[in-house]
Amino acid sequence: MAHIPQFVNGIVVSAKEMLDHLLADFKIRNSDKRMTHRQAILDRYTGKDIIGPIDQYFSDNVKTLVLVAAHNIVKKIVNREAQVYKEMPTVKFPSENGNDKTELPEEYNQVKRWMTFKKAERRTKLLGTGLIQSFWNAAGELDWRYIHRYRVFTGDDPLAPIAIAYPLTQHIADDTHQARNKTDSQLWAFWSAEKHFLFNPDNGKKTKPTEKNTKHINPYGILPFRSVHPDYQDGEYWVESPQEDTVNVMDALNKGVTEGRLGIRFAMGQPVISGETDVDFLNLGVDLLLKVPEGANYKHEALNANFTGLIDMLKFDLATVLASHGLSAEFSQEGSSPTSGFSLIIRNMPLIEERQSDLGLWRWYDKDVYAIEQRIWEVETKSKLPDGRHVDYVEPKFPKTVDERIKSEEHDLSLGLTNVATLARKRDPDGFKTEEDALKFIEDNKKINAEAGFRGKGEPAPVANLLTGD
Repeated sequence: MAHIPQFVNGIVVSAKEMLDHLLADFKIRNSDKRMTHRQAILDRYTGKDIIGPIDQYFSDNVKTLVLVAAHNIVKKIVNREAQVYKEMPTVKFPSENGNDKTELPEEYNQVKRWMTFKKAERRTKLLGTGLIQSFWNAAGELDWRYIHRYRVFTGDDPLAPIAIAYPLTQHIADDTHQARNKTDSQLWAFWSAEKHFLFNPDNGKKTKPTEKNTKHINPYGILPFRSVHPDYQDGEYWVESPQEDTVNVMDALNKGVTEGRLGIRFAMGQPVISGETDVDFLNLGVDLLLKVPEGANYKHEALNANFTGLIDMLKFDLATVLASHGLSAEFSQEGSSPTSGFSLIIRNMPLIEERQSDLGLWRWYDKDVYAIEQRIWEVETKSKLPDGRHVDYVEPKFPKTVDERIKSEEHDLSLGLTNVATLARKRDPDGFKTEEDALKFIEDNKKINAEAGFRGKGEPAPVANLLTGD
């Protein structure tokens, strides 16, 4: 069989090179498709483009009659599900005498780190796999960012990246849905354990990342990224979005609500003129006089719209997707009474169980990110961040009645599980920087109460004594 030459851009290549080229092109197209889809989901969550996905179902004429619905249930569900970094965790390090204490340099911004992890957890719940990058910023500080739009390169292990490339500019400034999913092609950043440079994706031309780094060297010797996933990987790097069902229901809900608004708009029915007339269209309005031609009849044809059925269907759709994510929908609060803390725990048990599962993953991610931070810090400052880092995540809290709270606090005090200073800081975390401040506040109040004649628990002094000290 005669050999048939293969060409790429006019150059003869071998069959293997041709297959490699086609495979690379296929991977890039798939990557672009994934990124476009992820961006569309993110635009719903942030509110940038909720209407766009259902825009195809409504003509421009419809949009002049009613507002297209833009309810954002995706953001509500994602933020409820992301419980690990909802509040800032406490970080401790073992000291020489065995007591835990916080021991980080003042320049290490723990609040910024927490906010990055909080965003990363929510984006991971929304989009699936993403990146947390640790880097040294222009201000000479350790910094962090979450990245959702990037290309990943893997080696022998398909689950672990060996290089990352991502755009430095996110989107073209344009109002259209299509343009927001196109990436500016000015510069991309490339990182591997050995190399770091910027490049133009149109021509592949490399640019040095800094004035000093002329050889495109990665000064840290490691990949300064940690991939984060909503679940354990299964055979490939990417773990897809766990919110596909939520996005689908949100689009259906907004479409259905818009159609319901149209039905209400035409609740009187469709105006119809029948009989002998050469008029095809008339302007209508309560302030207009309608002259019906002789021999013609004017009436409203009632629309056969089942609003109750539409509402019930939308409720069912919404309730189903909420239940699949461990949430519930209460469509009517009339006559409802306050729910006790224990009842709330039972109702939110699926979310509590999901949080426990997520904790295992995020402890792992947090530990790996800190190891990257230690390396960057050492290279940039010639000093070391402490070892033995322990993260104490805040347990979820549920509202309690006054009686429930008093009994719970008295129980914890009696067992030595807490103290009055800790309780004071929980009630007013911004008012007391330390437990010493809280304890001084409590002791001062006790002294004032004693001088005013306060007699103890349940026995306040007379009002006159409290006001005058007599």
